Amino acid sequence: MRADPEINVYQSLVHLRPTFQDPSLVAYLIIKRLTRIAEIIDTAPGLERIENGLVGGKVKIMYSCRLGPEEVNRFFSEQLVRLFSVESFENYLME
Repeated sequence: MRADPEINVYQSLVHLRPTFQDPSLVAYLIIKRLTRIAEIIDTAPGLERIENGLVGGKVKIMYSCRLGPEEVNRFFSEQLVRLFSVESFENYLME
């Protein structure tokens, strides 16, 4: 049971589209943009590996925020897919 029912915890798997941009830079910018709506809990690969350029074609992010699933999906579609090399994403609400 959650301590605060208004806070949702999500896990997102983001697939990066192969482009001329470094995947680690794109992953870092995605995480930075996500901090506008959420508190980042963890990433895979870890943030240190991302900062050192060790990202392949996907990144997994666990975060908490007050938005519902539809709002999170809209944020990903409008912000991340449009602005960054995101091929696809999967958002899971952690129960």
